[in-house]
Amino acid sequence: MECLANELLNFKLIAPIVCVISKKKTLECINPNYYLTYVFSSRIWNDSMQKTIVSVKSYEIILLESQIWDLTRYGSDSRKLYLQNMDKCFSKLKLMNKIILWITTPPVNDIKHPILNNLLLMANSLIITKAREYGFHVIDLNEYFKNYLHLCGTDGIH
Repeated sequence: MECLANELLNFKLIAPIVCVISKKKTLECINPNYYLTYVFSSRIWNDSMQKTIVSVKSYEIILLESQIWDLTRYGSDSRKLYLQNMDKCFSKLKLMNKIILWITTPPVNDIKHPILNNLLLMANSLIITKAREYGFHVIDLNEYFKNYLHLCGTDGIH
């Protein structure tokens, strides 16, 4: 059985204001041994994420990562708003009594994106602390991949 074989269940692009884009994409895999859903959302907390959290109440393990879009695409207040939204999201997740795994953003090529790389490093540190305060587990991709920047694509991120 091929899992997540490019079966796009839902793709939604919302652009209420010219500079503010919110994306959501859902992929699903149903297997006799497990059920897996992948949701891409460009925001750590919005109406779409609120609905997603309600829809995954029966899940045993929830993995999350949200950072680059939140910090870089929503204007000068995006960092402050991200931290506020992270608290909202984390407090809702904590109420679920599930295993929560927060995945930090892997490093980006600091030659191509020195400012972004520094921003992500600082943000990862804050996020790790906050996730642990909420009792969540953390998988620090920045730490695991810091010696593999040469594998980044030509954009220095992917």
